[in-house]
Amino acid sequence: MDFDMSVEKEEDGMADDTEDASLHGVMSDGQEEEANAKTEFPINANATLNKQQRFLSNEERRSVCRLLLNSVYNGKLKEGTTKNIATFYYVSRRVIQRIWRQLRETKETLHKKTKNCGRKRIGLDIERIREIPLSKQTTLRSLSHALEINKTSLIRFHKNGIIRRHSNAIKPFLKDENMKSRLRFCLSKPDNQTIPHNPMFKSMHNIVFIDEKWFYMTKNSMNYYLAVGEEEPHQTCRSKNFICKVMILCAMARPRFNSNSNETFDVKIGIFPFVTKEPIKRRCRDYGNKTNIFNK
Repeated sequence: MDFDMSVEKEEDGMADDTEDASLHGVMSDGQEEEANAKTEFPINANATLNKQQRFLSNEERRSVCRLLLNSVYNGKLKEGTTKNIATFYYVSRRVIQRIWRQLRETKETLHKKTKNCGRKRIGLDIERIREIPLSKQTTLRSLSHALEINKTSLIRFHKNGIIRRHSNAIKPFLKDENMKSRLRFCLSKPDNQTIPHNPMFKSMHNIVFIDEKWFYMTKNSMNYYLAVGEEEPHQTCRSKNFICKVMILCAMARPRFNSNSNETFDVKIGIFPFVTKEPIKRRCRDYGNKTNIFNK
């Protein structure tokens, strides 16, 4: 097909469609009588009146070229062709007109981003991270400063899984005697009924584990979500460096399950504060005439 085809100019100087026909095939000689009859182009369901900027891929541009070539009659585009194609692909008419002009001039429709275009991604050398001291790997800011890259690049690497975040807790240092004592404790819990054929340890369902924990009565700073107009709480303390603490005793045991694997005991026995309730011995400025106070 000859590409030397003229396109009538509109008032804005851009190429416009001049003839009308279907976009689904090249017209034969027997269809010349119907050349002047308008046909409707299938409308994309995602297209709306408010067109947004959308980039057409090379495959879509080839499809546009096929539709344009199939809509040529007597060396000109049929009326409404570029408008219908632009509506179908959800782009502006100028995009279709630019593709048509590029096809007539260069005989190809590939976009300019086909080869090497766009911002170059910043790479990360994993070996450099291993050479950095751990003291400079505690925050993204210190690590970015050591690697001499932006912090946002490290955030992107973390999101892509190239680097990972690790929480390192202090472990107890066990000497040889400590490890021996733990081993002796384990060896002291065998189930004698299973020896020697199938030795197993005791289930320890009849053992209660207890531990104590100190809790502060309050914190230096606390956050609250209050309603509009609600009075803000007022907290006072003699010294923020010496906030009152309470010892709590926690008791728990192993869970129990029935024959249907349903939990019948959820390991919780109770939690008890180590405080005593005593009557005051004299009038106190802090407690006034209250009859009872709590003492540790």
